[in-house]
Amino acid sequence: MATYWEFQIEVTNSEGSIEDPYVFLAIKNGKVERDRLIPNDFVKKYVDSTFEDDGSTKRGFKSTNNELHEFSILKMVYTKVDGVSDRDYFYLNSDGTLPKELPKYVINAYELCLKEGVN
Repeated sequence: MATYWEFQIEVTNSEGSIEDPYVFLAIKNGKVERDRLIPNDFVKKYVDSTFEDDGSTKRGFKSTNNELHEFSILKMVYTKVDGVSDRDYFYLNSDGTLPKELPKYVINAYELCLKEGVN
């Protein structure tokens, strides 16, 4: 059994469907592998910005055509026999902090995104 994490930007269209996420960082068995560049202005757009959705404050932004842009961390547990057996999504808390149940190596990768995603 292995654990795979993806750092991604979800775009939810005006109909409420999530489009293909922009995956920019992956962690396989505790090792960070970059898939793409950390988004420009990551901190400004996805950590410091907020929008209201269904009565709750979320981190990210709402575009002019009402698409929701939000940072998420996807955790997948898989085996060679069963494939993906479990999938969990984690989002920033309304105050911009990470959920407490994430392992230290995921938190460290997020801190790297904060450092490199300032511009």
